[in-house]
Amino acid sequence: MLLILAQREIPAVKIGEIQNNSYGFLERQVNIEGKIVGEKDYSSGKTFKVLQIKDDSGSISLTCNCEESFLDKEVVVLGRVTEFKGEVQIEAGKIEVKG
Repeated sequence: MLLILAQREIPAVKIGEIQNNSYGFLERQVNIEGKIVGEKDYSSGKTFKVLQIKDDSGSISLTCNCEESFLDKEVVVLGRVTEFKGEVQIEAGKIEVKG
């Protein structure tokens, strides 16, 4: 017997939806699109950045272990909603520049 499992696609959500229902999204995978409007590099031995991503509904912090700069670029992000010091953020698993 052959069992084929379809990969489940994660639908795109607006940042405002995550912010308005943060506990409903906590620890869930999300797919968001927006423009990177801020970028801080906290690397010291390991690559770690905190980005600020914005869409037409709001903005949210995005953490990543990425070397590339995404500042002022339109991106698509697949990540997990987490909380740090009481603030909701997205831990990026994958960031792609829209093109």
